Amino acid sequence: MTIANFKIKVAAYANRDPSSFVVSGFDILLDAINDAHRECQQRVNFARAFKGGFIQTNAFGVALSGAVTNPAGSGTAIAFKNVVSAWSYVTYGTSYAKFKQYDFINEVDLKNILPMDDEYPNGWPIVQAPTTVEQQTLKRRVYVQTGTNKIFLTGVQDLTWIWLDGYQMMPDYDAVTVTTDFILDNYHSWLLWATLQKINGYLKEDQRVVISQRALEQAWDVVMQDDMGQRELYTNNNALN
Repeated sequence: MTIANFKIKVAAYANRDPSSFVVSGFDILLDAINDAHRECQQRVNFARAFKGGFIQTNAFGVALSGAVTNPAGSGTAIAFKNVVSAWSYVTYGTSYAKFKQYDFINEVDLKNILPMDDEYPNGWPIVQAPTTVEQQTLKRRVYVQTGTNKIFLTGVQDLTWIWLDGYQMMPDYDAVTVTTDFILDNYHSWLLWATLQKINGYLKEDQRVVISQRALEQAWDVVMQDDMGQRELYTNNNALN
């Protein structure tokens, strides 16, 4: 299902035309859909949103928003909601394979990780990366500073590619580039009820749509059951952390 078709479906349930939700160029219906879309991702790390990606970083850190789908730098950007593991990797032609896992943590305060003393007043000492992938992994630590959403690789001054596994945040829908995703494809029943609930906040009392709270809760239960099944499938295949 595309976002265009879904807008028609929601509007039909409200006995309205999708165009009636556009006010001064602002699409209230699309905004309500995206509100519900973001909310469910904030509530759950969906198994279907689990993804591997790559980023260049070092001991000084880079923005996590720089993650891409391949280390050639020409891949599609990945909006990681959170990262669960980091790896060194090896290259086989145009394919990549995990090699060794880095010690990885999410941290708010760098003082909890980095040694602050007279010898290293700025934190972890910079040591040029060894030449082999295995040596690069030893005594290295990858961490995400959650306050700034930056990712660091300790002890390395040069920007170094690493492999990340984590959960991505699916982008908002629009009418051109983002027209569908696994939420709209698989969970559109829940998204319908959640959107109607959101859109009622925009409407006058006599225009609001009566929705069933029980139907919304039951649809969410189906979402959770499906995600549990996907998680078991991925875990059994050693794909999901």
